[in-house]
Amino acid sequence: MKFRTLGRTGYQISEIGYGMWGLAGWKDTDPKEVQQALERAVELGLNFFDTAWAYGDGVSEIILGELVRKHHTKRLYLASKVPPKNRRWPSKPEFDHWRTFFHPSISWITWSEACETSASSSLT
Repeated sequence: MKFRTLGRTGYQISEIGYGMWGLAGWKDTDPKEVQQALERAVELGLNFFDTAWAYGDGVSEIILGELVRKHHTKRLYLASKVPPKNRRWPSKPEFDHWRTFFHPSISWITWSEACETSASSSLT
């Protein structure tokens, strides 16, 4: 696996990221196959996962949370997104509803309080 440094963070992120969109309960999604694919990705060194609350109304974040807990000794990097309050794009800056989606994501994925503080300051 090849890695790149994420900005000035020093984090070494895999050049290939795993998009969680298709894993969140689409028709004929096989949970066992989903787990096997994620395990294989981590085994190959992939450490960047992209999710969003909208991917199955939080289902992809629950799946990712299970993976993170299972591999708690590895450094896995997660990205998530928040839909606009009115569900229409582009989002308006006055919509301060991100906490509605962010806090459940944290509990599902079990992010640290430091992560919440960092995300909160970057959104304001």
